[in-house]
Amino acid sequence: MDDTINETKYFYMQWRKTLSFLFIALFTAIFYFAVSRLMLMHIILSIFNLVIAVGGIWFLSTVSITKDGLILYRVNKLKWQEIISARKTSFLGLPYVLLKRQKGFAWWLPLYFEGNGNIKEAIVNLAPDGNPLKVCLVE
Repeated sequence: MDDTINETKYFYMQWRKTLSFLFIALFTAIFYFAVSRLMLMHIILSIFNLVIAVGGIWFLSTVSITKDGLILYRVNKLKWQEIISARKTSFLGLPYVLLKRQKGFAWWLPLYFEGNGNIKEAIVNLAPDGNPLKVCLVE
């Protein structure tokens, strides 16, 4: 049996460093203003907001692919058999797959996330034969 079937593949937003730098640059002015006026509460709030924003970018912008299904943004789990249909689309020039599920809202699965290998290849390798997502990506 293939060893890659038993592992989890992780893919991340490729602009995490750029977005983190952007948030730090934006919060620098707020932080400087708070420090120059010695407003302790504003200093604490600006640091807290910066940590939440940058932490969210690094922690939540993840797609995990396993033999059992997908995990989107570390909290949304979807088993392969729950996928009803899949269709390639784009939003603001970024490639996605629109996944219709048995229950709940449709998912927009980002195909521009990067990791060790290609996200499309990982899905094709780990999804069961006949799965709508696999069929969509192979076409």
